[in-house]
Amino acid sequence: NKQTREQMETLWSSLTGGGAKAREAISKHLLSTIDTLINDASNKLWRARVGACGALAEVIVGRSWINLGGGDAVLEDDVVMIKENSDKTKAAIRLLRLWKVTMRAVDDIRLSVRESGETLARSLRGLTIRLCDPVAALTSSDSILASSGELQYAEEVARAASSTSLRWLVKIGLNQQCPEMVGICISCLVGIVEVVQPEMLELVLPEIIGSLLMAMSGLEPAALNHLQVRAAGRSSSESYDRLEQARLQAMQTGPIN
Repeated sequence: NKQTREQMETLWSSLTGGGAKAREAISKHLLSTIDTLINDASNKLWRARVGACGALAEVIVGRSWINLGGGDAVLEDDVVMIKENSDKTKAAIRLLRLWKVTMRAVDDIRLSVRESGETLARSLRGLTIRLCDPVAALTSSDSILASSGELQYAEEVARAASSTSLRWLVKIGLNQQCPEMVGICISCLVGIVEVVQPEMLELVLPEIIGSLLMAMSGLEPAALNHLQVRAAGRSSSESYDRLEQARLQAMQTGPIN
């Protein structure tokens, strides 16, 4: 509702001062704010889910690994479900929780929630790729990085982010039933591969390639497969060849290429 949005923006500006002051107020209570919004993104009330996803999409923009809680990579799914105090939660756990609520929102029964979830997905994709990029970590405005200026620290941060993200996207993200979410995960994976350190890909590269190819084949329209099977049973191969050419063109213009 446009009128409600304008009224809330006016109220927010009056409370925080708007602009840089509002950003400073959010940063001061960032961890508790993100954790509260993550919980609200799974609320039974669909309007609460819409608002939480929209707020998360704006709050996480430009945040660093330290802003999200710091710490090492997380390679176990069970750890994500453990309830902890906001100040003790690692950045990796918070990042995976963001992906989980985004996954649910994009596949929500309500159209407005799905639209808000897609906005969050785009914002989370950008955040994840940025966290995995050691160059972006070096140019971060985070005070610790700015004072140290050490490439080694930036690489450690990027390594923790990429280890966490690559494992989850390949194991969980690409196996979703929602095609929109699979497409987002593919796009994020491709973006991470472009910026991550080469040694980080050595152990997971075969699994990434296989998972991406399987995910891409799963995104092909069912109607195309049906038509190609029918065309294969005919004596003339002209229709089959045309369908195969259309499939190849679609694959060549996909996100992997």
